[in-house]
Amino acid sequence: MPYAYYYDVPSTPEMYRAVTAEIGDQRPTGLISHLVVHEREGLRHYGVWERRTDWEQYRDDVIRPAVARVLQRTGIPEPAPPDEHPLAVIDVQTG
Repeated sequence: MPYAYYYDVPSTPEMYRAVTAEIGDQRPTGLISHLVVHEREGLRHYGVWERRTDWEQYRDDVIRPAVARVLQRTGIPEPAPPDEHPLAVIDVQTG
């Protein structure tokens, strides 16, 4: 069963682009879908992965270190990781 979630971060589209540039454009193993939308307080990330363990490994090994490097370069203290909200997946379809 796929694993889906969302989390909110107090960030900007520019900061998001800096992090994605740091990560690169290679598609991670297990990723089904990724969506980021602008919200009043920052950005909301939605993710759908084949397995929760795929997401957790990518988050811990790639995302968090990339965020830390970008924040360090900009002089922003690294905040606590965002609260992740699992979603009850009924169906996932990709184009």
